[in-house]
Amino acid sequence: MAILSALNTSVAPSMSRADNSCDTSILAITLFVKAVVFVFGIPGNCLILRVYWTKARKTSTHVLIMALAWADLSVCLILSISIVGLALECGGNGRDFSMLITTLWDIGIGASFGITAAIAADRYDCICRPQRRYCTPRRAKVAAFVILLFSVIFSIPGRIRNYLYPPMLGIDLLVPVVENITVLIALVTIGICYGNVYAAV
Repeated sequence: MAILSALNTSVAPSMSRADNSCDTSILAITLFVKAVVFVFGIPGNCLILRVYWTKARKTSTHVLIMALAWADLSVCLILSISIVGLALECGGNGRDFSMLITTLWDIGIGASFGITAAIAADRYDCICRPQRRYCTPRRAKVAAFVILLFSVIFSIPGRIRNYLYPPMLGIDLLVPVVENITVLIALVTIGICYGNVYAAV
């Protein structure tokens, strides 16, 4: 997502174009934040997967929570790998590696955000419409797959998109607009669904 990927690039170490030197204070903060996410994120998401994996009868909520745990776990792992990218960039190399890491990061963040919205819709369906539930484990799996596919499609870097899509589509202008509209829709969905759940409870 455009908004969320901006958050990622904002914590990257600033580099001087003249001598490719890194700002050590920003680098230290970046490494600290990534270490905290790594230490708490990986064990937490592994525990969630361990708990829900053993459940014999999985509901749509279980499926979506596991999908969210996988997405968050991938983001935590990518953060740890991105430390290598920081070291390469500080040496004036690693632009392609950084592009790969940023792409994977965008895919994970987009999937995580979308699945969070799907969980909100599932909670609304379960609590506010218990007799007419639409969400099933199968539909939850389909929803998670579609969210991941959508995230992959819109996280492809511009230089690769130019080979995949006709230039006349103006895809580089369309992608940020669609991403921001999607984030807004997800936020509204989460707010409305949890608002109705809170009112019902």
